[in-house]
Amino acid sequence: LAYDVEFNSDIFFRDVPDGVSAMAVGTLEGRRYPSVIVGGNCAIQGFDVDGEEVYWSVTGDNVSALAFCDVDGDGHSELIVGSDDFEIKIYQNE
Repeated sequence: LAYDVEFNSDIFFRDVPDGVSAMAVGTLEGRRYPSVIVGGNCAIQGFDVDGEEVYWSVTGDNVSALAFCDVDGDGHSELIVGSDDFEIKIYQNE
């Protein structure tokens, strides 16, 4: 559920079958507006402001951390994912 506290109203509701253990907001490569990225049981999903799925990928284990950072200095943020199997992955241009 994405909720607007200023207007006391729902923005959108989406079922996330893999659960949510981490969340980040940032702009994916090729997207004009920020998306909310959620990570759960071995999967990452991204949603736009209307609640439409704009991104999906798998990970090796349960997602424990998400962040956006310009790792390679190209002016575009990459998605950094940490998981319970002690791996840190960088998703670039996806």
